Amino acid sequence: MDPQVVRSIACFLDLHAPPQGADLAFVFGTRLPEPAQLAADLFGRDLVRYVVLTGGSNRTTGVQEALLHREILLERGVPEDRIILETRSVNTFQNVELTLPEIAARLDLGSIKAVTAVVKWYHSRRCLMILKRHLPAGVRYYVEPYEPETVTRSGWHREAYGRERVLKEWRYIPKYLDLGNLAEVREDDGAYV
Repeated sequence: MDPQVVRSIACFLDLHAPPQGADLAFVFGTRLPEPAQLAADLFGRDLVRYVVLTGGSNRTTGVQEALLHREILLERGVPEDRIILETRSVNTFQNVELTLPEIAARLDLGSIKAVTAVVKWYHSRRCLMILKRHLPAGVRYYVEPYEPETVTRSGWHREAYGRERVLKEWRYIPKYLDLGNLAEVREDDGAYV
């Protein structure tokens, strides 16, 4: 792949907005432990009030993603009453849609002013766009990205798996935007709105 195209795609997908304090850390479902570890760290540093864990049974491993992450949070001292759990979702859209009632049972959705998405670097734009599409207007979004060893920022284009994952994200965004499943995000003073 042309180096300029590689950089352009990565820059489009990889959003940067370091957490500055949020009502929720929203952990998108995955079998990887890193997002739960990052969310526990955010909670421990008082950068989030609640941690939202999403994800049903992983299609590769069969592990309940949200429950795996819950155990990591509990081991790291996050109180049970600060964890919001959704265990049925099988994709990114469901991570958000199925979690909304769980969040609303604990918090007034209208009171949410900021959300930190804990997400793979190449998945950050679409995740923020899904959150913005479903949460009330006026929410500010931050990103706590992580880099899976199989899809790094610098080497994603060198391996077939990395190319597949990143290019899939890149192609999905315009398609889902046209369908109305996403809302555009723009940078605004250190966050996305």
